[in-house]
Amino acid sequence: MKKPTIVVPRQKKFHEHVNDHQLLFSKEMEKLDYPMIVIEDVVNLSAAIDEAPILLKKNPFCSHTEEFNRELKQMLDQMF
Repeated sequence: MKKPTIVVPRQKKFHEHVNDHQLLFSKEMEKLDYPMIVIEDVVNLSAAIDEAPILLKKNPFCSHTEEFNRELKQMLDQMF
């Protein structure tokens, strides 16, 4: 699934959640150069959809699933 992610975190100011942890987490992931666009206002959604293919060219998606699964298996093997 080599597609950038467009994230629209729920926010406290819109009474969608009790705090802004989704926004904070999304912003941190964005800083780590994950191929994602964080939308704080849905007014910007159309522009984000247009920007998504450009983002993917600049920062291609890199899956870490196999690495994660391998490390998880090692940890579980050590525990049991």
